[in-house]
Amino acid sequence: MLLSRRLSVSESNLRREDGEVILSCGNSNFFSKRSFKSNPLKRTKSVTKLERTKRGGRSGSSGLLEPDPLGSTARLRSSRSHESLLSSHNMMNTLDLAAGEVTIKPLHASILGQEHCFQVTSPTGTRYFSCRTADERDRWVDSLRKAVNPNIDNIRRTENSLKIFILEAKGVVNKKRYFCELLLDNSLYARTSSKQKCEMCFWGEQFEFTNLPPVENITVSLYREGDRKRKKEKNVLVGSVNIEVRSVTSRSHIEKWYQVQNDNKAASKDNTALRIKCKFQSTDILPMELYSDFLQYVKTNYSAICEMLEPVISVKAKEDIATSMIHIMQREGIARNFLADLVLMEIDRIDDSHLLFRGNSLATKSMEELS
Repeated sequence: MLLSRRLSVSESNLRREDGEVILSCGNSNFFSKRSFKSNPLKRTKSVTKLERTKRGGRSGSSGLLEPDPLGSTARLRSSRSHESLLSSHNMMNTLDLAAGEVTIKPLHASILGQEHCFQVTSPTGTRYFSCRTADERDRWVDSLRKAVNPNIDNIRRTENSLKIFILEAKGVVNKKRYFCELLLDNSLYARTSSKQKCEMCFWGEQFEFTNLPPVENITVSLYREGDRKRKKEKNVLVGSVNIEVRSVTSRSHIEKWYQVQNDNKAASKDNTALRIKCKFQSTDILPMELYSDFLQYVKTNYSAICEMLEPVISVKAKEDIATSMIHIMQREGIARNFLADLVLMEIDRIDDSHLLFRGNSLATKSMEELS
């Protein structure tokens, strides 16, 4: 059953009409599989040549103009020029967001080889979209999620997040190149870069995902890259590491060496292992209206709250609180006043001016979050 609303989305604005929920996007040529080199397009004649042809009475030779069978006037046939096919403002795609279960998620740049992309999956298929900046992509994803579920802020829900560092590998062959793929419940989310094994095989790459669906298993697959000089040589799966989400659900990161297993679920003969650091968190979020009193209290008394917490909490707690406070104040439009008050509090508290902003205070952590 179609929802009783319609969302037409262009790159510049969102508007609602009667009918079902749809996404309309002007750029239909994202991630085209066929290049213009493999499928060259014939260019039409230039405007100057068309004018000469028209004046010379040879209008039929260009293939663009032909007589109207019902009269003497000429009508313009559709052009197949390179430029007209690339003019995305003349093309419109429509994606039905009410055709069933719809999933909207940002994509890591390693998946498509392009920054700032997101994916929309529906029963009718999967579409990929590219944005100019990460902020633009996040606003699109947030707007589309609210279009699919406009009541999301008024219901209780659970938000899952994962932060994972793929650090290094040991027990692999020297002078070969290796990379890893990160999968959540067998769905590909990211790839590392390719690194050659010399003294060590080190990536040190960080991946962070938010608004995840329920996840049970994290899989990191280790591949040996095919020789680049031999085009027919394919990548070889060395083995995989499987991590149960419940074993890394924690407020702090859990770092350890994980034994790489092959397809037979047996450990690698070379004792190949991956060093991984990660944490998975599930956060229960109440309806927005239940936070209104608390929000008002924080906005009014943030100076007293920070002054009371500063001497009794750990550095990690200061980082978490500063991050949360900055996000709240930015949303409320008072982040500048909040940061200025914290800075003045630190100046009043510390006598030696040489020690200002050198410690792990709420003020310094807040400035780091904004930088």
